[in-house]
Amino acid sequence: MISASEKLDFEKNGFLIVRQFAAKAECEGMLRELVNAIDEDQRTRPGVFDAGMVHNCFIRGPMMLGHLDLVQLREATNDLLCKHAIVYAFQSSSLAPGQGNFGSRVHVDSPRFIPGYRTNLGYILALQDFTKDNGATYVLPGSHRIPEKPSDAEFFAGAVQLECQMGDAIFFDARLWHAAGSNKTQDWRHGLTINFCRPYMRTRFDFPKLIALHGSDIQLEESARAFLGYDVRMPASLDEFYVPEDLRLYKPGQE
Repeated sequence: MISASEKLDFEKNGFLIVRQFAAKAECEGMLRELVNAIDEDQRTRPGVFDAGMVHNCFIRGPMMLGHLDLVQLREATNDLLCKHAIVYAFQSSSLAPGQGNFGSRVHVDSPRFIPGYRTNLGYILALQDFTKDNGATYVLPGSHRIPEKPSDAEFFAGAVQLECQMGDAIFFDARLWHAAGSNKTQDWRHGLTINFCRPYMRTRFDFPKLIALHGSDIQLEESARAFLGYDVRMPASLDEFYVPEDLRLYKPGQE
């Protein structure tokens, strides 16, 4: 549960670090799954513009899927975005040795600027320690309230780097201007990142269809199903439209 003082800090600065959000054993398991997924992608999809970024992490390992069942994750999205928030995108945030990545440019994670209204919430989970040397994320505090991109000089003059330990989580307004750092070490640095959106919005992938195409080996608990949009699907026929309320694809009460 996000405290009242934390909410005030979040509204003011546009970000919040929650220490020890996920257990060490969980992070270690997800780290192994992520490294395996990156290795596989480098063999099967070489040369893509976002090399090293794993999309749809929940289908790449049971522990990354299980992370969507974390009670405090739903509590945080309730507190910082809205009830019934869904996943827009679930991907990795990894930096190869000696370089940055596609996220190292100054950017926001939502193109929509609506004063006083948050459409998307960002989440980064550190699967390893994030340090200034290995590319801890830069953020410009309070910049979620400005519509225009600051110059790089303006951004870095006021930005802070968010150093984290394994298991710490960063929540941020998706309109907060931020940038991944550069990894100056000889080792990869790994994390997971999720963009949450409101339940009436479209997601980057059609997750229920993606999971159906992936096969029957993915078992979803109630929280994961809700995060992945199973409660806000559109009917594809009148037969699907005229079903009893408890069988509707778009559940009642979604904000």
